[in-house]
Amino acid sequence: MLEKIKWMDTPVKKGEYEDVPISLGRNGPIKTSGVEVFVVGNEVWMSPLTSKGGVGRCHVAIPSDPNILTTLAGLLLECADHLEKE
Repeated sequence: MLEKIKWMDTPVKKGEYEDVPISLGRNGPIKTSGVEVFVVGNEVWMSPLTSKGGVGRCHVAIPSDPNILTTLAGLLLECADHLEKE
C-alpha cells in the first residue's frame, strides 16, 4: 500500500508559499509539501514530500501493530479538534 497526502501543489514556485512546513532530513531542512505513507515489512513508514514533489531523505518507522496505529490516528484527530477550536 502506498499513499501520498499533499497539502500544497508541487513543484512550489519561489515565494509561492510563505508558511511552508519544514522537516529535517539527512541533508538538512526540507520544505515539506506532503507526506508519503507506505508499508515496509512489518512497519509503516512516513516520509516527507519535498517542495519539488520528491520523497525526502528521511522517514519515521511505526510498528504495524493495529493498537499503535489506532492510537496514532486518535492523537492526530485530537490535534485536528484542538486546531478547529482555536
